[in-house]
Amino acid sequence: MKGLVVTTEKTMRVQEFSEPVHKSIGDAVGGWIEIVRPVRLKRPYCMIVNEEGVLLNLPINSFGSFLYGMDYHGNPILGDIVLLKEGIDSDGEPDILGLNEQDIKYLCDMVSSGKGARDGMWKPEETMKIEFYTAEQKVPTQLRLKVDDKIDVFYNHLPDKFGYKFEFFKHQGVTVKLASAITDNIVSKMIEQSYDHGAQWRESGDREIVNDGFDLSITVFFRLRDAG
Repeated sequence: MKGLVVTTEKTMRVQEFSEPVHKSIGDAVGGWIEIVRPVRLKRPYCMIVNEEGVLLNLPINSFGSFLYGMDYHGNPILGDIVLLKEGIDSDGEPDILGLNEQDIKYLCDMVSSGKGARDGMWKPEETMKIEFYTAEQKVPTQLRLKVDDKIDVFYNHLPDKFGYKFEFFKHQGVTVKLASAITDNIVSKMIEQSYDHGAQWRESGDREIVNDGFDLSITVFFRLRDAG
């Protein structure tokens, strides 16, 4: 099984991972593995990271942090990463899959040239400008939430409109109805806490729902009403 390893030193290599796969991938990232689904990495691709990156005080991975959306929430990706795919194995079960030649070409091009980078933020050999959110900023901007300890919700601010895209994963049993209910709760909290900033958020227009293959996303648009 082939994967693309991107290091903290901004180098990359295609690596063959042998059985047991979880151990060989763990060797590449230097410890226990965690699957991350960055908002800037289109499905079905995924990113494997060291689960204990903070504890081990690993260095920041600039490209991984870009994919993860560090510029929105301030949380970096630490240590070397492995890019792979998620899909269905021969037994019909969700699993991590290797990359084919087309996948490798696409991802290598993305890493080396910045192709697919939103707003030109990722440029090889450059350091990203990062804006950290402070404790006083109470409007939720965290990219990853856990619902009922079993459902992952990823969301990020739209680059060109005042809105957020919420992403779910159907292999976790999420339906459009459930995703809509979860989105309602999050949006309600965002609007409620926007009052703390001296302005009021209001949902604006129709939501955009995408339900295709492994992907299920809901995009919500807002308008800003001055509280004064």
